[in-house]
Amino acid sequence: MPAVLERRVDTLEDLMAELARAAAQTERQFERTERQLEQTSREMAVFKDEMAVFRAKLDQSILWTQQSMDRSQQDMHELRRQSRKDWGELSQRLGAMASL
Repeated sequence: MPAVLERRVDTLEDLMAELARAAAQTERQFERTERQLEQTSREMAVFKDEMAVFRAKLDQSILWTQQSMDRSQQDMHELRRQSRKDWGELSQRLGAMASL
């Protein structure tokens, strides 16, 4: 085999070996990326579940707060009504006492 052809074959063999190493490295990187993607997907599923629980608790808290505010508003309305009634009765007594 002539020397030029032998050098070209050696160069081609070196390039093929380098290509094989690069392909193996790419495959390892691909597998690593795939594992990371699976891990991220699992973490996102857990996060999604946690957010659903949080949202449910938040909704309950909002409902409780709204109900509490409604009760407080009703209590205040009743207190104002009772206060007006008491003031009216007191005014009538004072008026009755003043007319004596």
